[in-house]
Amino acid sequence: MLQRREACLHARLMTSKPFFSKTADQIASLNADDIKQVLNGFEKNKINTSSRSPQVNALLSQVKAVGGKVMGSAQSRSALRNQIHGLIFNQGVPSIFLTINPADINSRVAL
Repeated sequence: MLQRREACLHARLMTSKPFFSKTADQIASLNADDIKQVLNGFEKNKINTSSRSPQVNALLSQVKAVGGKVMGSAQSRSALRNQIHGLIFNQGVPSIFLTINPADINSRVAL
């Protein structure tokens, strides 16, 4: 329920932007054959962005943008993964050093 609410909130915020009117016109000009072709490609795991129409690409980019704000969705995981890659590029590979020191009184290793 919370994810649906969050997705609706971000979709409403996105559609209120002035640049969305051009994208809305592109999405409105879609026909069923284009969508069926893309769905068949997804089912066969053949993702070919060059043969898709610009209207389908606009629709998919808007879906990814809204889905990126919903925690747990594939798009949000992709966004977090991209953020981690950016941090690694900017700050370097993380180094984690963990030292465990047993208590002197209770540990058999330290006695």
